[in-house]
Amino acid sequence: MGEIKFRGKNEENGEFVYGYYIKHQKITPYAMYHNEEDRKAHLECEHLIAKDGFSDWGLPKPLNFFKVIPETVGQFTGLKDKNGKEIYDGDIVKWGHANEYSRENPVKIAEVKINPDIQFHSQVGIFKFGSFAYADRIDRDLEVIGNIYENPELLKIGNS
Repeated sequence: MGEIKFRGKNEENGEFVYGYYIKHQKITPYAMYHNEEDRKAHLECEHLIAKDGFSDWGLPKPLNFFKVIPETVGQFTGLKDKNGKEIYDGDIVKWGHANEYSRENPVKIAEVKINPDIQFHSQVGIFKFGSFAYADRIDRDLEVIGNIYENPELLKIGNS
């Protein structure tokens, strides 16, 4: 079983933050609401990534919390690409060979999606043209080239 961690884009600066994902309900819900607006206000959540802080002299490390954009939250798959980069849900990967002698295995580009039907982090669904394959069965030249939040145009290149 791989390490369970997440990433999400920080609301303040748009950079990815890595750590633990928390969906925090701001107000404790209660049984009786005065109107529909009250009910909706109590269901609002903050999406946070918690990350270890720094401490000196053996003191406990504080936790730092960062508000993230919920649509950008992705889980670590437990796999790394050929360069040692961690692969997250929402990454765009390529694999295959780009030379004239490898027509059977051309370069493919796809978005990484964790298959919710599989309980193991080592099995990651790669979706391309509606077909499904496991990343750990694709040859060893799998490489992260971007993600769907910052480089969505890469998927169009791969599908042309």
